[in-house]
Amino acid sequence: LPSLALVGVRALPSSSIDWTGSVLNDSGYSYIYGTGGGNLYVARVLGTDLTVPWTYFNGSSWTSDVSTANPIERYVETGHLGLTKVSGAFGTAYALISMHSYTKPQVVVASFSCSPVGPFSPQQTIYVPPEQSTYPSIDGIRTYDAHAHPELSTTSNTLVISYNVDPAVPRGLANPDASIYRPRFIDVTLQ
Repeated sequence: LPSLALVGVRALPSSSIDWTGSVLNDSGYSYIYGTGGGNLYVARVLGTDLTVPWTYFNGSSWTSDVSTANPIERYVETGHLGLTKVSGAFGTAYALISMHSYTKPQVVVASFSCSPVGPFSPQQTIYVPPEQSTYPSIDGIRTYDAHAHPELSTTSNTLVISYNVDPAVPRGLANPDASIYRPRFIDVTLQ
């Protein structure tokens, strides 16, 4: 694709928070989610330009000081999450979709809130990926990186969710079965 070119690189704000969790555009703001120390944090900017100064949620208001950011949720994973606004017969909610990638079995979980900053409901398992039992255990299959895709959903009460599958051991990486290392998509009905 010769028309692609690097526009630029800009450093994220310096902190112990990994701000690569998810981005949600809602009501004129871009909410940026990050993880650190087993917690989920949120920052935001007005509009969609992430190069302008960020503000951070401190539990009750927005501040320009990242060191005062307070967690909005206990979150033990390392950035494998997606946050999206969903609508249905239940009204409008914010769905936090994540994956317990390092537990057995690896599961896709969801929790919901009336606000992009929480509080969120307790996590509910919504899907157990079958790949760990489908492929031989020697392949070391793991599933990870669940994300919601409302733009692919066909009705207001369904949500398309993707997750990735990876052969996590050297034998798996040499496996000639190319169907292992690719994303999977599921439809979830919201009630």
